[in-house]
Amino acid sequence: MSIEEERKRKIGHIENLSLCDVRKMGFSSPNGFVKEIDRQACQCRSEVEAMFEDYKDGEDTLTSDLKPYGLYKRTFSVGSFFTWPGIWDICFFDLQQADCTALELDFFKTPIFVGDYAFEDYGFAGADEKIWAKVCPHEAYFQFELTERQLIAFRQLDISFDELN
Repeated sequence: MSIEEERKRKIGHIENLSLCDVRKMGFSSPNGFVKEIDRQACQCRSEVEAMFEDYKDGEDTLTSDLKPYGLYKRTFSVGSFFTWPGIWDICFFDLQQADCTALELDFFKTPIFVGDYAFEDYGFAGADEKIWAKVCPHEAYFQFELTERQLIAFRQLDISFDELN
């Protein structure tokens, strides 16, 4: 999602809030909330510009540094799986090459280190690169975005869960 798309989505969310809800979020009016969203979007744009400058100058070596650990794709996202604002790296690793030992011992361990890089939120994607599981260790929270077929298989595990639409 682009910075502008996320900005519009958040501003659209304001229309569904009461003035009381807006004030509970620390703003005196919806206009104050919009100004904060605009400030965050501006911050994101500045971060993107700085990242591209680092990349052009050869200072960004994350991709080459992580290839030996199974990195096969890197993209960027406005916000992490659970945090906005900010520009976040989304790195795809081949699970056959990645060391997931830390996750086997503590699913909510944070950060997860790959080489010298620390990752805070992480997820799992299928062969189609669609991320179907997102984990926020700080909150001991995870979220699935399952296809109908995956949901049927998950229900057979007989684990209680809340379904969000």
